[in-house]
Amino acid sequence: MASAEPWRTSRVSRRAIGRGLLAAAAGSTLFPALPATAGATDPTTGGTAAGTDPIGVGPTTVDQSEVVPAASLVPAAGALFGAFVKHDPDRDPGISEPEALESVTHELLGIDHSFQHWGQTFRADRLTDDIARGRTPLLSWGAGPQSVLAATAQGVNDELVRQQAGWLRALRQPVLLRFTWEMDLPQRGYTPATFKEAWRRVRTIFREERADNVAFVFCPTWLAFRTGRVSSFWPGDSMVDWVGADGYARPSNDHAPLTELFPWFYDFGIRHDKPMILAEVGVNDTAPGVQADWLRQARTDLRTTFPLVRAMVYFDSRGSGETDWVLPGNPRTEAALRQLVHDPYFLPRPGARR
Repeated sequence: MASAEPWRTSRVSRRAIGRGLLAAAAGSTLFPALPATAGATDPTTGGTAAGTDPIGVGPTTVDQSEVVPAASLVPAAGALFGAFVKHDPDRDPGISEPEALESVTHELLGIDHSFQHWGQTFRADRLTDDIARGRTPLLSWGAGPQSVLAATAQGVNDELVRQQAGWLRALRQPVLLRFTWEMDLPQRGYTPATFKEAWRRVRTIFREERADNVAFVFCPTWLAFRTGRVSSFWPGDSMVDWVGADGYARPSNDHAPLTELFPWFYDFGIRHDKPMILAEVGVNDTAPGVQADWLRQARTDLRTTFPLVRAMVYFDSRGSGETDWVLPGNPRTEAALRQLVHDPYFLPRPGARR
């Protein structure tokens, strides 16, 4: 594999500067297979059974001096480019397969995005592999339905939350955690009061567990910012590390560019003085050149209109009709994608100054 993909070695060295990789002493145990008992569902909470430890490293065994603060992830300039990559939605759902996109761009992703729904096993292997190769993990951790969210707010799930905090702290390197994203969608059924109470409780537990490498990403849809509904879900400046938004370009909105979807989000991020991330973006390729044109415009818009956005994460997933966002396969699209990914603006070294 290495000889066929020489770009991997050079990129890892660039990403490693100023961040470091996991200790070489981890050796062959860096990516352990998850035990068969891990992630057993607790029917009373909708969560995984307490006591399982798929990493094999409890929170008390990690020296705090080894934990890299999440703040070091924020680039001083430019924007990290990342993606959730899933071209076969039936294979290992929710777990990104970044190699499929990297084989086209010949560049490692700055951020690799995966999902963990409430009650699912924590996939240490995906996150540790990302960190070892120089990608920053973005983990979207679902909170379950309103009933489970309410139980979390009331403290019923404290042990499970502490367990999750310990696993993520054991990674030692910065991780973006998007706790229960798109909370504003009606189908979520969340009440703002319950959401805020649950968020604050989870964030407080992570602080108590000293998971300082974990950055909490508050991320509704782009529409919540336009309508102002975002304010009813905002848990407070002290409880949020990054602010994010999701928005897609599709035929029903005339393949809207970033400038039509995210200006309200951008203003909100500035007002609250938070690093900003476009956590899910995608463009549907329903006409020749649409994706390529959108990517080229996004490359310009992030530089000129949204210069304080510090990351953009593409949703490179196979779907049907308007929900098919896959990029590889069209030569024009692939060329535009490579131009974006290789632009120095999208290859910042976290924490570096230009």
